[in-house]
Amino acid sequence: MIQGLYSIEEVSRLIGEGKFLLLAGDETLLTKLPPGNWIAGTTPYFMTSNREMIISQEHVFVSRLSGFITGATIREYDETGIRNIYLDAPVNGFTMLIVPNSSRVLFEYALNAPNYPKFACTPVCGWVAGWLIKETLTGNSYSVSGLNPVLLNNRAVAMHVSLPADKYAEINMFSSFKAQSGPSIMFDDDGWVQENATIDGVRQNFAEYIRKNRIETDYPLISNYAGAPVCVSYLKTEGNKVYTYAPLFKGVEYHFSEANRQAPGLVLSGGDIIYSMSCIRNFQRPELCGTYIEKMNGPVTFGEIAYQLVNQTTVYLTVGEL
Repeated sequence: MIQGLYSIEEVSRLIGEGKFLLLAGDETLLTKLPPGNWIAGTTPYFMTSNREMIISQEHVFVSRLSGFITGATIREYDETGIRNIYLDAPVNGFTMLIVPNSSRVLFEYALNAPNYPKFACTPVCGWVAGWLIKETLTGNSYSVSGLNPVLLNNRAVAMHVSLPADKYAEINMFSSFKAQSGPSIMFDDDGWVQENATIDGVRQNFAEYIRKNRIETDYPLISNYAGAPVCVSYLKTEGNKVYTYAPLFKGVEYHFSEANRQAPGLVLSGGDIIYSMSCIRNFQRPELCGTYIEKMNGPVTFGEIAYQLVNQTTVYLTVGEL
């Protein structure tokens, strides 16, 4: 496994050798790459194993898949076709998915992935592409397929990777936050915008509750999805509405969160991490996330995919032997 930042010339050479590559970089670099066995997303932010976030618009982050795979196929998905992603996944292997931010395909996947045919039968992980944040929170983000290297702002790209019979893939994730022991929160509807919530059995305006109780909105809401803690980040509170970076779901119990300072060192002690990504919001709170990313090496993202969309999370994929 080769991971790290490379020049455009070095990446082009690897592509010319037929290597299977997962790439991340600035849009001006990705459009200069030749066709080949690769997928990519836009971000100028990268994390390194010495706990640093590097900003680079001159290098491409490369994760090379070699030595442990039997093959891979690349596909593009729009908001209609994305529901087939688990059907297209290999019998034994994993899928890496990259989705442009604020795209119709992202909204579709975030809201409906748990209802897709064969959901979670195969590991699907990945990330939401982003841009260089300056004075604005909005920008252009793209995915790119090596089959036809053009910028895609409303299509996801996926690499379906097959593994030999004696190996298996597994998605892991951890967060700098944990659920508080405080109130239970339930919402009326699925979606990114919420007005009312039932909080410890009392239905009330959620935005007003946050203001009245001075809730720390830099800390995400946390729920438990099939045994896994899942973070959903606040975007903003405006008037009587609360906006989030990922959908909240009706019938799911949520909690406010607090800092989780217990580093998962034992979980990360193995040498089989083949891909990792971490949310840019983690790096906005370096006092919380430094320990968590010390063994990570990959793109800094605008949302993470661990079967479905999550926020403020570090996601990593491992390949082990049966």
